[in-house]
Amino acid sequence: ASTPAPAVASNLAPDAPVEAMSDVDDESNWVLGIRCPLDHHNHPDAEYCAHCGRKMGINATAVFVKGPRPPLGLFLLDDGGAIPIATDLLIGRDATTHDDVRAGRRQAVLLTDASNVVSRHHLAITLHDWTVTVADLGSANGTLIVSAQSGLAAPLVPHQPVAMSQGDHLQIGPRSLKLQLHHSAR
Repeated sequence: ASTPAPAVASNLAPDAPVEAMSDVDDESNWVLGIRCPLDHHNHPDAEYCAHCGRKMGINATAVFVKGPRPPLGLFLLDDGGAIPIATDLLIGRDATTHDDVRAGRRQAVLLTDASNVVSRHHLAITLHDWTVTVADLGSANGTLIVSAQSGLAAPLVPHQPVAMSQGDHLQIGPRSLKLQLHHSAR
């Protein structure tokens, strides 16, 4: 299988398609969710379809079905770019050289800064069901996570995954990535 080209964070448009790294038939990426009137698979709490924008019907919320996980949202960047969250990612200034990217387990996202604070292999983004988790990969300068709820910043402990919530953002030196999920809690 060929590895998709890396996403270059500063040049990635919010609606840019992201090639799935695994086949839709791969049930390891399937999650319980609800269907919109046009049969798109969505987060169980979605009020509107993440694909077509239609209001979720009352009947759709009563029946959970297993289906392929759609893109969960975006990381909005400080420079106006965006990183789609559709598969496991590896963020760094030289992310394409990481073993997980070479093996096709993660998609590379190239993120740079003028002062080289971003490490070659800085951050792993992993999707578990409908949850986005992040883990600093032992980067030289670390990563801060800033809670949208409390406003408090805390350093990520290297190699320890942390679940993110809507509006949380990551600070990697001068670079900032804000989590924007497609679904919202009712």
